[in-house]
This record gives sequence, structure tokens and C-alpha cells, in this order.
Amino acid sequence: MTFAWVDERGPLRRLALFRVLVGVLLLRHTLPFLERSRFFADRFYVPYLDALPVPDRTLYFAMLLGICVAGVLVTMGLFTRVALAAALVLGTWQFLLNQLFYSNNRIFLLLCVLVLLVSPSHRALSVDAWRRKESPAAEGPLWTQTVLRGQASLLYLASGGSKLVDSDWIGGWVLWTRLRIVFGGSHPLVMALSTFKPLVGASTVFTEMFLGVALWIPKLRRLALWIGFCFHSLIEAMFSVHVFSYLMLGTYLLVASGAQRNRVLRFSAGSPWQEALVSILATLDWLGKLDLRPSDRLEVVGPDGAVHRGAQVPRRGGDYLLVNDRKVK
Repeated sequence: MTFAWVDERGPLRRLALFRVLVGVLLLRHTLPFLERSRFFADRFYVPYLDALPVPDRTLYFAMLLGICVAGVLVTMGLFTRVALAAALVLGTWQFLLNQLFYSNNRIFLLLCVLVLLVSPSHRALSVDAWRRKESPAAEGPLWTQTVLRGQASLLYLASGGSKLVDSDWIGGWVLWTRLRIVFGGSHPLVMALSTFKPLVGASTVFTEMFLGVALWIPKLRRLALWIGFCFHSLIEAMFSVHVFSYLMLGTYLLVASGAQRNRVLRFSAGSPWQEALVSILATLDWLGKLDLRPSDRLEVVGPDGAVHRGAQVPRRGGDYLLVNDRKVK
């Protein structure tokens, strides 16, 4: 058995983008606690540890504010590791204060913060990198990226596996009941799905199991990414499961090929519509795949050296998830 992934090095852009997302999600997760202005100890609560110090109202809201500030700093990449450490300590403290705060989403978010804390994500797309004059194409160890992908897969498999042995889930009763609560029993969707509950339940369970495995298999990866995107978009649209869908979709950035500037986009600098198309593709090129070169024609040269023209240009130019990492010469 080999552990080559431990020594793997490459561009840090994907890891940095994931760090930015986690910073935003720290804010999204914590702000509702501040907005409600409720002190948890005013009502029934059960701490995980009796020895854990319980803050008073002022300290509790200061702790929540500290997590929000840390989220902003993590997003900016300013004092990144200090901010991640503060978010981890304060977030874990708040989580342990009350068992009623329990949520798989929150645990996953804290685990992501923990892994990012020991990662070199601060060396790209950050104020820290700018201050240290790091190269925009900075490279570093990627083992933490693999760990984050592994966490996501374990979550898929654990979630799907637990539902697989639950007759109510696999039979579709749980999902159908939740749909009925959200939309009402007379909604056409709820009434239509009442006949196909086992099919809906089984599809949900096996989708999670499939994603947990297929994202590691190159031949299935592209299909898995599309299925996962549709799956989480549908979940978020119907149920709004806090940060879960965004975090899982964020890990898809880590699945993408790490090679940068590995496809050439040639375009006519005198053509307004070509310049507009190139501008859109360049704006969406978060992973730094495109090498823009003025020319006398519109075409894309892929990582395999194949040349694509016409209607293929937007599709090939916008496809940032190719597994092939060969550089274009």
C-alpha cells in the first residue's frame, strides 16, 4: 500500500478557494445565533461536559461575534491561521455548551476548519500571501486537500449507509413526510410522490452512496460532479440545510484538476462579441485554467492538444474539471 498522496505537491488555488468558502460559511452559520439575540442558558440546555465553563450572556455574544470576525479574516486570508484557530476554539466551545446545538453540518464545518488550520491555504488568494509577496501560482503540499475530500466521502457513505438500514428512509417515508411538511399535503408534488415513495427513498440513498465512491474514480468523476451538483441544489432549494450543501459543493473544487493555464483560448482582439465571450469565461475561471492569447480566430486548445472551434469553444473553454493535466505546448 502506498501513501504517495501524503507527499503530493501542486497549486494551492483550489485549497484557497475552499478556505474562502469556509470563511463565508462561518459567518452564515453564526449570524443567526446573533440575530435571534437569545441566550441559550435562559432555557433548558444540556452541556456535553459538566466541567465546561458556561459563559454569561455578555461573554457568550462576544464569543459569537469573535467567530464572525474570524470568518471575515479567514475569507480575506488575513492572519489566516490565527483566525482559523480562533474560529475552531470558539466554535467548538459554543458547540459543546448545549447538546441541542448538535448538527452533522456543524461538526463537518468545524472539521473543515481544523484541516484548513494545518494546511497552506493562506499562501494563495489571501492578504497574507500578498504581504509575503507569494507567487500567484504558489505550490505546496496537498495532503490536507485529500483529507478534506475523504471527509466529504465518509459523510456521504455514513449518511447513505445509515439510511440504507433504516426501513423508513429506504422506503421513502421520511423524505415524503418532510416534503409534506414543507409543501403541504395537497401540493401536486407531494401527491404525485406518494405513489413512488420507495423509488424516491432508494434513489436518495443510492445517490449518496454513489457520490461517496464515484468522486474518486476518474471515469465516473465528471458524471458524479453533475449528479452531486443537481442533488445538493435540489436539497437546498427544498429544505435549506444550513451550510451542508455549500460545504459539500465546495469540496468539488478540490476534485478538479490542479493544473493551471493548461488550455489556450485564442480570440480575435478586434471582435467585440469574441472579447465579450472571453471576458465571461475569464471571469468564471476561478481555477486559473485559461491561457488567453490574441489571435486571428476563436479556438480552444485543450490539455490533450486537440483544437476546438465554433460552438465547441464555450463548452471546452468553460470546462474546468478535466482530469487530464498535460500542459499545452
